[in-house]
Amino acid sequence: TDIGGSKINQDAHCVIHFTSNNVSGCAICVADGHGEKGEIASECGIKYLKEIINDGVDELFSEPVSFLNKAFIHIHDKIRDSLVEAFINDKYEVEVNKLTGEILKRRMPTHAFTSLKSGTTFSVIVLLGKTLYIANVGDSTGILYSGTPILKPSRCLK
Repeated sequence: TDIGGSKINQDAHCVIHFTSNNVSGCAICVADGHGEKGEIASECGIKYLKEIINDGVDELFSEPVSFLNKAFIHIHDKIRDSLVEAFINDKYEVEVNKLTGEILKRRMPTHAFTSLKSGTTFSVIVLLGKTLYIANVGDSTGILYSGTPILKPSRCLK
């Protein structure tokens, strides 16, 4: 990982091994935090990915695309809540725009609200048996590369 413009490394990663009905699986995740509280966003994303996989491993095997969609929505909500809590703990007044989800903060009632510029990219590669799924938000993704063909052509999942 690269610290970038921050003084601390805001990136997080994990590898999660799991089984269901004697079939093994693995999830590999990289979260590239950015902004004022990027480390909170990336760590929170990893924490809740582990939690949601542990709680729903059977669903992950039976409906992987649906599971990953729900997981990303859940993780997004948890990151938002964690960022709001962190700024409130830092004595900011915080509002969440109900239409856009944008987090607004200000130090003093006489100051204007400013938009929070913080978050994380989030890329997850899930291997279920012999099938690979890649899900991401932000400008990061997982790419499988080999100099020789190693997999059958895959179908596009939307």
